Amino acid sequence: MNIYKRSSQKRLLELAKQFRVLVITGPRQAGKTTLAKMAFPKHAYQTLEDPDIRQWAQEDPRGFLRSHDDGLIIDEVQRVPSILSYLQSEVDSERKPGRFILTGSSNLLMHAEVSQSLAGRAFFFELTPFSLAEEKKSKIDTQDLEKAVFRGGFPEVVVEGIEPTAWYKAYIASYIERDVRQLIQIRDLSTFQRFLQLCAARTGQLWNRAAVGSDAGISAATVDAWASALEASHLVTFLRPHHNNFGKRLTKSPKFYFNDSALAVRLLGIQSAEQCRTHPLWGSLVETWVISQIRRSYLNQGEEPPMWFWRDHRGLEIDLLIERENKLYPVEIKAGETIASDWLSPIKTWQKWAQGNSGEATLIYGGYRRMTRSGAMMIPWNQVEKV
Repeated sequence: MNIYKRSSQKRLLELAKQFRVLVITGPRQAGKTTLAKMAFPKHAYQTLEDPDIRQWAQEDPRGFLRSHDDGLIIDEVQRVPSILSYLQSEVDSERKPGRFILTGSSNLLMHAEVSQSLAGRAFFFELTPFSLAEEKKSKIDTQDLEKAVFRGGFPEVVVEGIEPTAWYKAYIASYIERDVRQLIQIRDLSTFQRFLQLCAARTGQLWNRAAVGSDAGISAATVDAWASALEASHLVTFLRPHHNNFGKRLTKSPKFYFNDSALAVRLLGIQSAEQCRTHPLWGSLVETWVISQIRRSYLNQGEEPPMWFWRDHRGLEIDLLIERENKLYPVEIKAGETIASDWLSPIKTWQKWAQGNSGEATLIYGGYRRMTRSGAMMIPWNQVEKV
């Protein structure tokens, strides 16, 4: 596999000077192991996917941790969560920053264990698939919007050029259907597959657990458990409504997004980039792609994305609110290439209510010209990293 430097590498090295343990999380195949090896080439590497290494870590955890005094990368650490208790005493006895680098694809087991065992000692860093900014720095062809949405950002597709339909089909079967099912012990594969397809049909929309449960034939409690497993595996995100109501009644439901647009594309049965643009959910898929790109820009710096949306009981909605310097910056997302005069109407209405709380408005759209219009920045999709 070709090696491309990730935007997050510099930030990881900075954090390694401050924290004794770094925990690199993220979806499978996002490049966590590659990043860890590139950022910390002098650290020894051990993967707990290897049965022999896993047995060593389980039976002699102290010996395992002390086997590499100069630094150790432990891959897929959630396979032996018990080792984290021993890691606590080890990093307390030798307070060397950056000594242990842990990677894992799921937070279901690992996050609770690390939070309890390594509070104040570890920093969580979520690695995402490639962002558009990373593709540009690596001189990878970003092509056009429908191809960007169809291709997604996983390294093997972006860097190696593997055909997206085949790769994502294998990814869903190998990782989502296997790993997520094992984490929450799902026995009925066909029902879980139906649930995934229903989730894809709701990307970029308000989350309605009752409707999903009814369509999938499962209880609301099961919907919650399965959706939480997808979120903990870094596959989906729930964008929460902003709490400031400006005197209006607000929706309390979150919006639901796949963290990589190509996963939703594959689950919807879309077979080509051209078919993306004519699909009834094209607008939602573009919104999913844009939200994921902005989210990645924050996560690559080790920051929690300060992102919300806003919607009142009448349906007036702001696709995205970004909080910076005590102001809320409204962002509208449109798939069309030609700017329509009414696209900014929701933002203008919201700004009247928000008054001094509002920052500059932004419209991200499917065209290619950057301009200022009606007091708002019009940013083409291929400059989304500049939001």
